[in-house]
Amino acid sequence: MYPQELVQPMKEDLTSVGFSDLSAPSDVDEIIKNTEGTLLIVVNSVCGCAAGNMRPAVKMSLNNDVKPTALGTVFAGVDGDATNQARKYFLPYPPSSPAIALLKLEGVDVYGPFPADTAFYPPNWRQYDVVIAMYHDQALIPIKTIAFEEAINITMGLPIVRTSPDHGTAFDIAGKNIASTKSMMAAIMAADELTIGHKKLTR
Repeated sequence: MYPQELVQPMKEDLTSVGFSDLSAPSDVDEIIKNTEGTLLIVVNSVCGCAAGNMRPAVKMSLNNDVKPTALGTVFAGVDGDATNQARKYFLPYPPSSPAIALLKLEGVDVYGPFPADTAFYPPNWRQYDVVIAMYHDQALIPIKTIAFEEAINITMGLPIVRTSPDHGTAFDIAGKNIASTKSMMAAIMAADELTIGHKKLTR
């Protein structure tokens, strides 16, 4: 158990912007039961990554027109029972501190943050549809390690479908008839599938 005078300012960093302090398992169950829309639950902690990244990022995420219906936070290492109760709702995703979960009655389930070395471990990444990385190498190093020749790039937010191989141009082997076509073929096939969906959406 951490001293109250150490933990309280870290709790207030979130409660001051609208998060409910969930200190008991019943608090967790009640906010989940009574939230009609989306619920953002944050697992707070004393670690430096919570102070330097997680809490500032969570507060920044609220500076938008679209916001979660309700906000709640548990504190790992302090409110242990409440934290364990919240993590039951996060299953099958592994426990992590700090962590963020966006829970909905229907729609998309969002969990994290997770470290890249475990997020892309095969038994874990097969549970996700999408992984949102904070920066280039956090995602591209594990992706190219797992599937260098099959990985592709898809540019989001364009009015057209745009895909490309995920590797570079490889000028050192150009014209030698030794380059693999797997990533190019994967990009073409993905573009074909996305074009069908794009046409349905724009009709």
